[in-house]
Amino acid sequence: MPTIDVEVIFNEAKLGFWNYKLVVCILSIYLLNSYYIVFIPFVYGDLNYRCIYYDTLDNSTHSQCYTNSSGVFEKCQKFLYEPTQDFEDTAVSKFDLVCDRHGLKQWDMTSFLISQIFAVAVSGLLIDYWGRMNIIRCTIFCSILISITYFFLPNFFLMCLARGVGCFLNLSKDIALIILLPEILPKRFGNSVTSVQLCLFGVGTAMNSIFSMVFSNWRKYILFRIVIVEVLMLLMSLFLLEESPKWLLQKKRYEEFRLSIHKLFRQNRTVMPENLNQILNNIHQETLTEKSSYVYKLFRTKRTALRMISLSLSWISSLILFYALAFFKELFNFNVHAYYILIGLSEIPGTYLQILLVGYFGFRWTNIISQVLSAICLFINCFLRSNDYWMLLMYVNAISTKIFSTVAMNNIFAWNSQVAPTNLRGIGMGLCAIFGRMSSLSLPPLFVYFSNLYYLLPGIVLGIIALIAGMFSIFIPETYNVIPPDNIEEYEALGTKTYTVIKKQRTDVLMNINETDT
Repeated sequence: MPTIDVEVIFNEAKLGFWNYKLVVCILSIYLLNSYYIVFIPFVYGDLNYRCIYYDTLDNSTHSQCYTNSSGVFEKCQKFLYEPTQDFEDTAVSKFDLVCDRHGLKQWDMTSFLISQIFAVAVSGLLIDYWGRMNIIRCTIFCSILISITYFFLPNFFLMCLARGVGCFLNLSKDIALIILLPEILPKRFGNSVTSVQLCLFGVGTAMNSIFSMVFSNWRKYILFRIVIVEVLMLLMSLFLLEESPKWLLQKKRYEEFRLSIHKLFRQNRTVMPENLNQILNNIHQETLTEKSSYVYKLFRTKRTALRMISLSLSWISSLILFYALAFFKELFNFNVHAYYILIGLSEIPGTYLQILLVGYFGFRWTNIISQVLSAICLFINCFLRSNDYWMLLMYVNAISTKIFSTVAMNNIFAWNSQVAPTNLRGIGMGLCAIFGRMSSLSLPPLFVYFSNLYYLLPGIVLGIIALIAGMFSIFIPETYNVIPPDNIEEYEALGTKTYTVIKKQRTDVLMNINETDT
């Protein structure tokens, strides 16, 4: 007998308090968690500095990195830091990240990107094995501990290490939240709400940019994050969050699944079908006979292997462009606070544009359109100059680039989560995303290298990558208004007529049970 889909039960329960409570909790945690992407610009903001020579300020005209001792220039050993318009105290003054130590800030960025690779590689396994809710709670608690250590770190190396661990925890939390949200909603609402969820990341980025203007001292900024942001996330996860019923079913935790479904109907104040227990028993019997799935099966056929490669290329393009815009504001010459507020708020129109495009064209054409338009905006930027005459066009082009890159990023998150089967969803997303994270790891040195060769070359390279990713999107099956696959067999049939037949049988089984009971 074909497996009965949990989606049918969700439709019977309708939307209600159970769904709304979890949606608000997930979206709130996701919004508050967005601070980690803007950690580098605001904690490592540059300060004005002057060399202190023999306890007196060296006001000579030569570089402040050296002192003039009897006609001999020596490296300065002590500096006086002065606040700028944007920052009054940062990690630059704590660890003397100036002169020959200025480049050490790149190590923090590298630590950030390396930790992202480990996060997408490991968190998918943990999320599928340990559960979405447990990962979210554990990562929030550990993030609080890591944040506290920032006040006691004796050197910059440990700062980078703590930063990497914190980023690993935050990204793992993000992935768990992205996977959990569509699993607690009926299919017809999942696409739009997932896009809104990803939009909140940009809103959170803009919020944190504003907070950084209020807390221009990096210690106050971290303290605010611990006391308000992370503790609030922990409380919400402990008292509001619940596990995904679909995950409980896939892990054969049948009693917990049954309790969750009964709670769903009770909190939504929906009348449970008289045959609900029979439906649950049929689902239970089918899950007992299901075979285990292994990650290599995602590449078992040529079609599915090409599908995974194409998804990985879209991840590579989206993530490289995302981090280029996040870390290298040199692409667009703006004030640091204005820049991050701008690119953060640009996520709002980008998100609604993605929802509109997906509704009209589906995931595949949305990805092609957004990747191509991102490339065009990057190529246009090559012809603009940083002066008053071109400034308005630069602002418009920067916003357009961010909007189209947001469409591409949101689209690949939602699309990948629906292509991968339920029992390997975390691993499937992590496996594709890891190639994007590995590519973004090479971004800092390559950006500097290409800039030295030709100052317009970074934008040209990013545009070419986006065009290639858009072309390969044709090999990924369309999943808009299609119930996601739950096992390997359905995953392999996705995009074919066979898949439609398999999914239709699920509703037929439930209808037959209803007619029999009647």
